Amino acid sequence: MRGSYSGAWSTNPVSYSCAFGFVGFAFGSVEVVDSSPSISFDFPGPQPGSLDGTLSAADEFDVSNTLVGTCDEVYTLSGIFLDANTFDGELTVEFQEQSPGACFDCTDQVFQISGSR
Repeated sequence: MRGSYSGAWSTNPVSYSCAFGFVGFAFGSVEVVDSSPSISFDFPGPQPGSLDGTLSAADEFDVSNTLVGTCDEVYTLSGIFLDANTFDGELTVEFQEQSPGACFDCTDQVFQISGSR
């Protein structure tokens, strides 16, 4: 049986900013809360925030968080724990306009994330 993935993880640096700085994040770490089959990835700050979802028996995770507003921000992280101390994933950020022009210069983004502890 595998151990828990809960705890503090270091990641490669990831950052993005748009909408005159109203939307933005920069992180190099994440707190994982493993309550298998549920799992959360808690990033510092309100964006992307806490991404919640599932952890499969094959150690694959799929978590997300939607910040609702005039331009919804949808954060999705999918990936796999390669071993007890390493994960690889892809963070997708989608911007969904709820009114014309509300997303300003924000465009959908994809980031490769590697974590270790």
